[in-house]
Amino acid sequence: MIQRKQSRFIQAVLFIAGFTFVCGAVYFFVHGIQTYIQQLDQRDWAVTTAKVIYVDERIESSGTRSRTHHKVYDIFYQYEAGENIYTGAIYGVNTGKDYGETFDIKYDPDSPKDSTHYLKPTAGSIVSGILGFLIFGLVGSFMMRSTLPKKKKSTSHKRTDKIVTKSVDK
Repeated sequence: MIQRKQSRFIQAVLFIAGFTFVCGAVYFFVHGIQTYIQQLDQRDWAVTTAKVIYVDERIESSGTRSRTHHKVYDIFYQYEAGENIYTGAIYGVNTGKDYGETFDIKYDPDSPKDSTHYLKPTAGSIVSGILGFLIFGLVGSFMMRSTLPKKKKSTSHKRTDKIVTKSVDK
């Protein structure tokens, strides 16, 4: 009796975990597509030169037992749009920039305070969305499928009915 309850509990946990993975798969896909669409909408933004005003270097941990650490940089910059000066930031990039260094950015002419360092749409967001969808979706669906009742092998005999046709003489 305890074995059956434990088995049902494990099945419930597997199903919930699988469902969570499937939801994560959908999130990855939708987020990847939305990011790409956002980049497409920014194609017509004005290009200008930004200047680095501050760089924050920080250490991020992988969160695993191996405790691997790597440096990431938050880059703060300023740019001119029209007669005004605006600031922006790029968070968590792997390569830093030097104070005073310049680089190109795009800003929204209708709302100059909005800027991006992506100068053209990249397919990376779509690729990562599709890969996340496939990996998490497959793992989640296998987890959910493993909780479904197994099909029992049929022990019934094969039917060997023959169709008999009679010819009627006239």
